[in-house]
Amino acid sequence: MVKPKPQDRAWDADALIGWLGEEGDKMPECEPVIRWAEQGKVRIIVSTLAMVEVIKLKRHVPVPKAAQDRIDAFFQRTFLIVRNVDPATARLARELVWNNGINPKDAVHVATALRANAQVLDTFDKALIGRSPLEVAGFKPLVIGRPHIEGYQPELGEEASEPPVG
Repeated sequence: MVKPKPQDRAWDADALIGWLGEEGDKMPECEPVIRWAEQGKVRIIVSTLAMVEVIKLKRHVPVPKAAQDRIDAFFQRTFLIVRNVDPATARLARELVWNNGINPKDAVHVATALRANAQVLDTFDKALIGRSPLEVAGFKPLVIGRPHIEGYQPELGEEASEPPVG
């Protein structure tokens, strides 16, 4: 039996911070995506910029060593695809700022999603969500919304988990 190709979803820093920062209002929405990623049904695409944006999480204080280790381990997960901010991505992000009025950091995440052919960009950013579906010449429309998996139901015996560590 041929295993179906996993869905490619992109996450911006806001979704990553919600999950890694264990933000109570965001964890329930992020968890189904993480669960499906752990099961090989989803790949999560992130920009290298996100690796920097998550270091303070939302608390804006230096991150304790244990949290630093958790962040490092998360970025090593096999379902996580980290894409470099190469010149083509940077140019596209710049165009998104100029032509669509998107915040520069957000534009990097959107450009990363577009160039990776992700079907969805998960975020909690209301301004970005309001642009969905984002249509950019040369790319298929990008659906932007809060993290979710349509029709997700936990498998038998599946319990809520702490953010994965590796």
